[in-house]
Amino acid sequence: LPLPYDLMSMNSYIFEGKNGITIVDTGDSMPEAKEVWQRAIGNRRVERIVITHGHTDHLGCANWLRELYDAPVYMYEKTVHRVERLKAGLAAGRYVNPTDEVFALYGVHVELPNIEVTIDYRNYVVEPDVVFNEHTGIMLGDVHYDVLFTPGHSEDHVCFYNEAEQVLVVGDHLLEALNPVILPTLQFLNPIEPYLSSFDMIEQLNVRHVLTGHLALVSDLKPRIQRLRTHYHKRILQTFDAVKNGNATLHDVTAFVYAGKEGRLGHSMYAQTV
Repeated sequence: LPLPYDLMSMNSYIFEGKNGITIVDTGDSMPEAKEVWQRAIGNRRVERIVITHGHTDHLGCANWLRELYDAPVYMYEKTVHRVERLKAGLAAGRYVNPTDEVFALYGVHVELPNIEVTIDYRNYVVEPDVVFNEHTGIMLGDVHYDVLFTPGHSEDHVCFYNEAEQVLVVGDHLLEALNPVILPTLQFLNPIEPYLSSFDMIEQLNVRHVLTGHLALVSDLKPRIQRLRTHYHKRILQTFDAVKNGNATLHDVTAFVYAGKEGRLGHSMYAQTV
């Protein structure tokens, strides 16, 4: 599905079942994505809409799909809390960008912007029809999948796994073509520790097909996990070295860790990773 920012596209999945199709992740709320969905769905019935995490590019079309196809939205319990924070901000007349919220909490002053009239943030306030968790599992088509809590890229992120089908739906938890951004939390928790620990669990799974949220599918899971481990351990050591070398501000540490990318350091992705 097309996106107007960053990676310029994202991957959604359709699982067919006797009573209709299950959609996993919806793309962002934009006319081009909706046109793709209408062509892809055609006259088929949509049985359910399932969300892996609460980022806008993964749930932005959920309300539209629900209304158009009369399909329930299934959401992980921690994603519900994320959406509730957004809803409370909009009720107060502010769009509380999660990036700005985290930066402010960690001592970086930001001005929370007034709601932009050109963007309907209500598209991202998705009220779930069904809330799921690790104990309930989730049906994708006619097949039951285990729900794996995999925080890191997002504090509410989940993956879906079926051993018999040897399928692992990973959302943005791990990607083939790039290293996911590991985002800080509002609770001063360490997001990298559970992220890396989740690989210990995922490595034990019997997987042939790894369905990613962006770009290419993961072709060989265990080598990709090892490359990710190596990458993030390198970034951790670079961050420690930055502080040892006298860099005290977020900007300075980010510039040290991402030396050579000065032209792109204004992107919050780098600072959030640090």
